[in-house]
Amino acid sequence: NQHVIEGQKLMVTCSISSGENPVNFVWLKDGQPLVPPQLVNRQIEIKQDQEFSALKFKTVRLNHAGNYTCLARNRFGSQAYSAVLVVYGGPRWVKEPPTEPIVATRGQTIVIDCETTGWPKPEQTWHIKTSKQGEFEPLATNGGGRISLAPNGSLVIRNADKLDEANYLCKSSNGIGKELSSSTPLKVTVPAYFEAAAKQQTSIVRKGSHVQLRCDAYGDQPITIEWYKNKHPLAHVSETGGPLAIDARYSIYSNNNPSKNGLISQLYIQQAQRQDNSIYECVTKNPYGRDRLPIELIVQEEPDNIQEIQVGPVNSRSVTLMWNEPYDGRSSITGYMFQYKRIQEATSSSMLMNELEFVDVMQSSVADSQQQQQQQQQ
Repeated sequence: NQHVIEGQKLMVTCSISSGENPVNFVWLKDGQPLVPPQLVNRQIEIKQDQEFSALKFKTVRLNHAGNYTCLARNRFGSQAYSAVLVVYGGPRWVKEPPTEPIVATRGQTIVIDCETTGWPKPEQTWHIKTSKQGEFEPLATNGGGRISLAPNGSLVIRNADKLDEANYLCKSSNGIGKELSSSTPLKVTVPAYFEAAAKQQTSIVRKGSHVQLRCDAYGDQPITIEWYKNKHPLAHVSETGGPLAIDARYSIYSNNNPSKNGLISQLYIQQAQRQDNSIYECVTKNPYGRDRLPIELIVQEEPDNIQEIQVGPVNSRSVTLMWNEPYDGRSSITGYMFQYKRIQEATSSSMLMNELEFVDVMQSSVADSQQQQQQQQQ
């Protein structure tokens, strides 16, 4: 076998020690004949006379590596000899890491290219620098976590986070020639969002109490928050943090979140009323995205009185009363209490008050009961 380093010059000879002329020499690489077009493209020349043939490599390349066979033939027979050419070459770029910053969104999978070729196969190592004044430090890529190496040596970052923002340096070497290196800045943008734990909130208050609804939004600045009631905008949140009057009882305050990169917005409602029952919604936005947070406000109060009572079928032991179910005050009605006056058949005009004993109460409207009576009469 012949071992050479890429870039060197090389001549491989094939000669005969005996045999009758004329002798014809044929060269093969990996079992395929070397024909003139291939020789030109591969910068190989063939020199020969009646007793020898030689392959002249002007500059050895990695693709010259292979199994070469010299076949000598005359009219009496043929003889072949083979040898393996091993070419060592330093790393060369196949996919170089970009020098321009990569801009990705939080949660994305990021691939930073770093693919090289050479022999022996080059090994890629990655380094990270988190600040402009800092030094590059080795980056762990074999822990089975979010950051790993692709088969070709490129860097894969899954579920990218703001903490992944840094300068990434790829080095490739195989002990031959000069080491390759290139760095790529990574910027991770964070769309405006509400934390998942805060989704689908419900606030239950009593009528007349003061209400505070709060939304905590996070993401890259600038962040804004808008409030909606039944999908209609209430007001835009002021970046200065001052209150915005919506009506006499509504006000909104906002300020930067001191613990995280975000914004806090609070909607205050004084003396909650029945008309405040609604689905309120926070919508947060920044240049990279938006998110929404619905909050249901339930204002509980005493149920309304029954407006109309109708008397249905009467027998010796029972009477049927019918009424439309009143507004329940956003809380299930647990029972009804009725009183009646007994008119005595005497000359006396006195009247007695008694409580009714309910045998059964069914949910039914007055209109439904009237329709049932008409059907029975027919």
